[in-house]
Amino acid sequence: MSKKKIKLDRYSVKELSEFYDVCHRTMKKWIKPFAGDLGIKNGRYYNANQVKMIFDKLGLPGDYELY
Repeated sequence: MSKKKIKLDRYSVKELSEFYDVCHRTMKKWIKPFAGDLGIKNGRYYNANQVKMIFDKLGLPGDYELY
């Protein structure tokens, strides 16, 4: 089975939670331990560098690969 493609881009907590197939509250709990390293979001969105750090810390979601 081929993997789904995920673009390294800016995403909200809700969008990230959909990739990981968890609710947004769970996603917030997962991010909380390293939130200080991430810095602040730009509005509702984490920028591409922050998203890369989230993927590095949590691993890529399920059957996704970066493109």
